[in-house]
Amino acid sequence: MPSAIIEINRLKVYAYHGVGDQETKVGNDFEVSVHLEYPCDYAMKTDRLDFTMSYADVLDVVIKEMRKPSKLLENVVFRIHSVIMYRFPRVIGGSITVLKLHPPLSEQMESCGFTYKW
Repeated sequence: MPSAIIEINRLKVYAYHGVGDQETKVGNDFEVSVHLEYPCDYAMKTDRLDFTMSYADVLDVVIKEMRKPSKLLENVVFRIHSVIMYRFPRVIGGSITVLKLHPPLSEQMESCGFTYKW
């Protein structure tokens, strides 16, 4: 059965994830990308919305879970993955990346993050 990947790339979110006091009080800019593999043959053939995945519904999951503070990005990604798999049982694989855009480190870098693939 053919499959496709729905993509949400580089969603900007302000959130309160991190171990340090500053991170949990002041917050930081994050970037979230989600790629979800699902069967697409019926949607492609029929042009019917009920056979596809809604970007808006996936965005809703990501935004709601990003609003809940966590110490670890691994925990944030786990929560996003858990809700997606519950709400969208047709998903057969994918990846979720959460990047912290301004990590409180002395070294110069664009971002630090965590990616989970399944």
